[in-house]
Amino acid sequence: MKTGMEKNMEDIFRLSDDTKSMIEVIDETREITPVQKMNLSDDDVMDDYQYARENLKGIIESAQQSIDDLSSIASTSESPRAYEVLSTLMKTIVDANKDLLELQRKVKLLKEDSGQPKNVTNALFVGSTSELQKLIKQNTTNE
Repeated sequence: MKTGMEKNMEDIFRLSDDTKSMIEVIDETREITPVQKMNLSDDDVMDDYQYARENLKGIIESAQQSIDDLSSIASTSESPRAYEVLSTLMKTIVDANKDLLELQRKVKLLKEDSGQPKNVTNALFVGSTSELQKLIKQNTTNE
């Protein structure tokens, strides 16, 4: 079923009436791939951590060099815009440092979670205290 816009476009561009509607074209070209569960090993996690850590460190180091250059430009030109750019770069470095620490915290949590049991079941008694006392008395007399 063609929309009014599609019909108008056919008239404007003098297209033939046998063209497909947009929905039909989208449905034909859409490729659905099944979602697969990722099984990451500890080595993959550590490789990704090292890669991200090195990237963040490189960004921080290059930004620190840029701060030196920008501070000399700002002091020489005394331009408010130069100081604004300098302060934005400083904030970016602070954020990158926070990201680096957050990355370390997340990897630490991943390592700690791997040793934890997956299923935990707790026994829970639902009833009054008098019922609980009766149950305990029955168990002690049976032993």
